[in-house]
Amino acid sequence: METVSIIIPVYNVDKYLTECLSSVTNQTYRNFEVILIDDGSTDNSRDICVNWCHKDSRFNYYYQENGGLGSARNYGVSKAKGLWLTFLDSDDWWEPIYLEKMISKTKNKKINAIYCDTYVCIQGREKKPTHVRSMLKYIQADTRDRIALGINASACGALYKKKIWDEIKIEFPHIIFEDTGIYGVLVHYFSSYDVVEMPLYNYRKRNGSIMDTNKYEYRKMIVALDSLLTLARKHQLFETYRNEYFELCRSQLYPRWKEVKGIREPVKKQMIEFYRRNFSFYDRIGRIVSIGSPISAKVYEGIVAFPNVERDIYSFTSIVSMVSEPPDDEFKLNYTGKNEYRLRMIQKDIEKTWLKNREKCQYIILDLLEERNDFIAYRDCLFTLSEAVDSECDITSDVKIVHRDSERSNERWMEACDKFFKIVKQNNMKVILLELYLCERYGDLVNQNKYNNIDDIQRINKKLNHYYNYVKNHYDVTLVKLDSEYTYTDREYKFGCYPWYFNECAIYLLRKNVRKIIYNDMDGKEEGAS
Repeated sequence: METVSIIIPVYNVDKYLTECLSSVTNQTYRNFEVILIDDGSTDNSRDICVNWCHKDSRFNYYYQENGGLGSARNYGVSKAKGLWLTFLDSDDWWEPIYLEKMISKTKNKKINAIYCDTYVCIQGREKKPTHVRSMLKYIQADTRDRIALGINASACGALYKKKIWDEIKIEFPHIIFEDTGIYGVLVHYFSSYDVVEMPLYNYRKRNGSIMDTNKYEYRKMIVALDSLLTLARKHQLFETYRNEYFELCRSQLYPRWKEVKGIREPVKKQMIEFYRRNFSFYDRIGRIVSIGSPISAKVYEGIVAFPNVERDIYSFTSIVSMVSEPPDDEFKLNYTGKNEYRLRMIQKDIEKTWLKNREKCQYIILDLLEERNDFIAYRDCLFTLSEAVDSECDITSDVKIVHRDSERSNERWMEACDKFFKIVKQNNMKVILLELYLCERYGDLVNQNKYNNIDDIQRINKKLNHYYNYVKNHYDVTLVKLDSEYTYTDREYKFGCYPWYFNECAIYLLRKNVRKIIYNDMDGKEEGAS
């Protein structure tokens, strides 16, 4: 049996340490050594470690002056003698079959890393499984995908071949977010991976932990990303994965920018300086607008560095509505909902903001999912009777409902397409068309079921297919399609399990293909200029 070296950094966690160490001794796979690195604890952690070493000869205790989590892990790696390495944070714990399931994947001698899913455990609540690592296997993620996704960059919940770790000589930086500081290089060397598709690692979210204290600290994240990109250049990987590193940085900085209420502009300035310092193409990424369903909006939000909801996102809208005349001041809509995003999208749809402004952009991310909806007609104005209008509004003015299946409706739609694409052509915009349909299935990565109203869904999708074919045959668009395997609704989606919502795998694959189009255009222009 192959020996696993378990590295556990310890710092002032006496409240949780016994549970952590007990989960190790309770493993069904018994051939391991435990390396406890006490990072200068001032509580009872040292006594607990020493007592455990007395009870079990597989446990080894080492002390160092406080140097941080990265420093403690590096010390642990230097002491490891096993064929495989795994990291366990001392306030977390494993399921009893963690090592057994992970080591079983090593029978394939080409494999050099194994990952598992995790449980997120918040005190006083039921632990929640996350399947982000199963997602890697589900989409057959290569190294580029793993960098760009940037999901679960933690070194924990993984088994690494020790020989490779020694050969590449990568050390955790002595900073907060030390995992992020090496993740995008580590996955290059541990590219032959497998995934145990079940949660085996219990991650404890607690007040006062390193991650809890610093989760929105953007300055420390910039330091970690700078550390990563410096390491990538040292290993001559930066140019190979340039675009993926940009996406990884964007995915880490954007959420932190959203959280800094009241000081977004100075924070944005610092982040832009970071992007310009590391990515020479940053200022050449043109303005992008999303039009159609919330799916296009999610794709847009996963591509641009600083999404502008007010200026660039037009959700819950159709082509007919986008180019229709705005209503007069007498039109009244009573907003009964509390979702501010949806309300603003409805307002923009009614006010015809895009048609009024016609601000030039380089790309339009467009889908036709909202074309399934009927129209609301008020005098000469048409707007979309979307799911958002249904859920958030009462219409108090005299209106007519124009049914989508009527002959006149189809004529109006073709007229609207001509008007819309004429504006697009006049302004030299490029349309990236996402060919999206209602999902026929719902579920998760492992189990999916068909919707009960499958006949209605297929009827609507047939109509949508007619619209997509019309646009593809009559106008200049760049098409992005999604394999039907990934077209299902996440049953846990926060706005409900409905066929017009997708899953995170689908969203990522759409983003990936749209990014590829944009980067290829950008690289082509750069070559032309030279």
